[in-house]
Amino acid sequence: MSEYQAAHRRAACAAITALGNRIGLYYGTTRVGTAYSDTTWATPTDISEPVNPALPADPGSNPTVAKAQSVGSDVTIAVPANTVPNGTVIDRYGIHNGTTLLRTEKLSVAMVINDGSQAFQAQVTPRFKYRGE
Repeated sequence: MSEYQAAHRRAACAAITALGNRIGLYYGTTRVGTAYSDTTWATPTDISEPVNPALPADPGSNPTVAKAQSVGSDVTIAVPANTVPNGTVIDRYGIHNGTTLLRTEKLSVAMVINDGSQAFQAQVTPRFKYRGE
């Protein structure tokens, strides 16, 4: 397995985030209409976090790994009324290059839309982490 150095991880992170800056919402694999907002990606920084970030770090079962991270500017996505059905759980956001979906990421907090006949807004702070494997 390759061992990536910090400079390479940061460069790869910057190259990947440069591919797309358009942020859209998703419920599962379904896009929420065509609503979007554009982000500006920050210069990648070095971070260290557990292999499984949902669990505490442990040298034996969940060691920390070095990554590069870029955080996009906060975006507000305005979704028109009647875009999603009642009870929709919006749980992901997608990064697009124009209309081409590049990847999706889990939202930190899912949104439940109780009344789809109402317009709503969602604020998203996109993040991309690159480990290099």
